[in-house]
Amino acid sequence: MKIFQDKKRPLSTSASRRLRWLLVLGLIMASSGLAAAQEPDPEPPVAGIGPASGPPLSLQPGPYVSPETMSRLAREVGPRSRRRETARPGTGIESGILEAIDPAAIGILNPETGGLPANLWAGARRRVLESLFPRIPVATLSPTLNTLAGRVLLSAGPVPEAAEAETGSELLEARLEAIAGLGRLEPLIAYLSLLPEPHVNLRIRRIMADAYLLDGDLPGACEAAELGRSKAGTAYWLRLEALCMAVGGNQAGAAHNIDLLIEAGEVSVLFVELIEAVSRRRAQVAPQPPEGPQATLFKGPELDPVFVALSRAAERQINIEAPEHLPLLVQASLASDGNLQLDLRADLGELAASVGAIEGEVLGEIFLGQEFTEGQRKSVEILAQTNLGAGVDGLIYKMAAEATDDQRRLELVELGWERGLRMKTLPALGPVYANLVRNIRPRRQLIDWAPLAGRVLLYAAQEEAADGWSEMLLEQVVLGGTAPGQALAKLWPLQFATGSKLAAPFSVETLALWRQTISVLPQAEQLWRASLLYSLLEALGQPVPQEAWDEVLAAPAPAAKSTPGYALWRQLILSANAGRLGETVCLVLVGLGREGTEAASIAVLTTALAALRQVGLEKEARALARERLIAAGF
Repeated sequence: MKIFQDKKRPLSTSASRRLRWLLVLGLIMASSGLAAAQEPDPEPPVAGIGPASGPPLSLQPGPYVSPETMSRLAREVGPRSRRRETARPGTGIESGILEAIDPAAIGILNPETGGLPANLWAGARRRVLESLFPRIPVATLSPTLNTLAGRVLLSAGPVPEAAEAETGSELLEARLEAIAGLGRLEPLIAYLSLLPEPHVNLRIRRIMADAYLLDGDLPGACEAAELGRSKAGTAYWLRLEALCMAVGGNQAGAAHNIDLLIEAGEVSVLFVELIEAVSRRRAQVAPQPPEGPQATLFKGPELDPVFVALSRAAERQINIEAPEHLPLLVQASLASDGNLQLDLRADLGELAASVGAIEGEVLGEIFLGQEFTEGQRKSVEILAQTNLGAGVDGLIYKMAAEATDDQRRLELVELGWERGLRMKTLPALGPVYANLVRNIRPRRQLIDWAPLAGRVLLYAAQEEAADGWSEMLLEQVVLGGTAPGQALAKLWPLQFATGSKLAAPFSVETLALWRQTISVLPQAEQLWRASLLYSLLEALGQPVPQEAWDEVLAAPAPAAKSTPGYALWRQLILSANAGRLGETVCLVLVGLGREGTEAASIAVLTTALAALRQVGLEKEARALARERLIAAGF
């Protein structure tokens, strides 16, 4: 028997990593005193490297539906072939109008550009989609859900056919309004440009006009106004047409429209004033001194796209009394407007970035442009504890960006991170802080900051940069010392949920090491965190030993969370089991709601994670689990 017959054959990457972790775990346990306390497992330990391998666990019916009933429902409401459906070369591969006549099948994304597969609506029923689209919370406090909403709404693919008696416009209108709700002008305008003119009704044309106004395309908006005014003389079209006439020098026409609006009681004094200001400017032959106040105060929702374009045409600076009440498209557009005051842009930018309407880099640039006094800088720790708005976040970020010492930078990032968790602004602030942490080199002197750095980077899906901190910790564990081992144990839940290849193998010992990191917390908090982690691990396909569950049976019941209706929960299970991709995604979005993962009950969240994995969206399920853990303080 050749005991050393494989001596020259190198170990596989996974085997090498496993041996390395066995050594590391042994060192950590020895230093923490856990090794002697461990009892032999009555059952073989559940072990593995990184995430669980193999197919996703089947999504089983919950306690509200018997298995027999669910089995019968799955047969009755399973995927159905579409009538007269034939293969079409190129469907879902190129952006543009599909060969199918239904314009609701149009999309600007395909699998190569980040979209979902072209068969995403296979098996879905049209009336179900018409019910779901208006309810999709496209602007949530979950970056993962916002991205997923954009992908499902902007992906091209044949949709279920409309009944012969239907016009088929309801689905297109609902989809388009949901796309507008994303708050992103670029994909909205790109989608609108693909719509065939015969399918552009008044409802869609108004969305089109608003998008053009906010994008600064006044000619495009005025063309939409001309067509809209000819079909409906409503106040919106009269206002927009008056703006176009005033800009074009047609003062008599603008005055006539204002008279009509006054007779109908559909015009404000501010609108008349701004129209007159635009008309006077267009009538001037030579430049004149500024007339009247150059800033206009708007109160919340009254600042619609027409007012935005009108203020810009009148060269009036915009002030807003309640920016949080503005439509998201308006918030995002104004946040990028260089003519606004930076403090107002910061407020608007943070609101828009919190729900994914603008990128974190844009918000970071706004923050860096702000000016702060020396007194504000000295009081940053005190200000961070207040409920003041984005100005404090900008102060913390700018000081962190300017810090020349890495430890001071991390101190400020931690200050801003904890504030973001408390104020529910982490979706906006997480990416900007991650960009700062990414530029810090992991090293032994920063071991105590490794859990924070890993947490910030993983939240922003910068797994490679986060792995750099894990690598440093692994090296330091081998060299000796308890601090790096404790830091690794703190990071383990997030690493494992993410699916990092550097995550320690799942085992009873690993769970014990992690439990030790939260031993300073009150007993009830420890049990609650363990229960949350075990629930999410099993939703991701990693079984947790019964012994571990037995230890958390006394965990306190969580506070009441938002729970979707029974019909939606039932439909989610059916759709996931039947493999209906697009419908499952929509149901997950509606079920989790605007607050995202944090407000969802654990039962609903774990069902959503299992459903996403069931239809092949493993990465998205793991990202949602990671968000929930971070929100819980992991």
